[in-house]
Amino acid sequence: SNWYDVLKSVDPNHLITGGSNSVDEIKLFDPGLTKLDFAQPHFYTTNYPYDNDKAHALDRIKGQMYWMYKNCPIPWMQGETGFKSSDDYCNACPLYLGYDVVEGTNNDQKNYTDATLANARDCGSIGYVFWDYQDMGYPFPTDGYGILKRGDITSSTINTYDKPTVQSIQNYLVLNVAPPQNAANAIKPNNYYD
Repeated sequence: SNWYDVLKSVDPNHLITGGSNSVDEIKLFDPGLTKLDFAQPHFYTTNYPYDNDKAHALDRIKGQMYWMYKNCPIPWMQGETGFKSSDDYCNACPLYLGYDVVEGTNNDQKNYTDATLANARDCGSIGYVFWDYQDMGYPFPTDGYGILKRGDITSSTINTYDKPTVQSIQNYLVLNVAPPQNAANAIKPNNYYD
């Protein structure tokens, strides 16, 4: 906590957080013991080889959000999440170095975003960050996370690069206010104890 106190003494309005890759890292980084203003786990579908289908991977992420809702003693936000998508590469969804080149189509990415946005809200998340803004042409398996397709975007072409996820994010706010939390929807998925 010494570093926290030093930073706050210099800038008391500076929020201090820590990111983690999954709830599994709690053994290394416990937000209840680490002095932070808020926690920000980074839940992704590609972290575990036993996620043999999209539904299982989504339920695992919902389970991690549920765990944060029930156990995190400080505010938390979905610090990063993402779903690799492409309508161009998904016909066969080939493997590259043992990884899926993409996890699904652009509509699959939208469905993932709709589900995780709602679940994060209902599990008490104070924010949500989607990784990445635009597909950049990185070597596989790291590309495809963008909510915009790869290309040179100008003011006249911007809407031609939108993936369906853009609509999900734009439509999430109603009159610039997030929908209220519905804690009744914060439930353990069937694979919570897997």
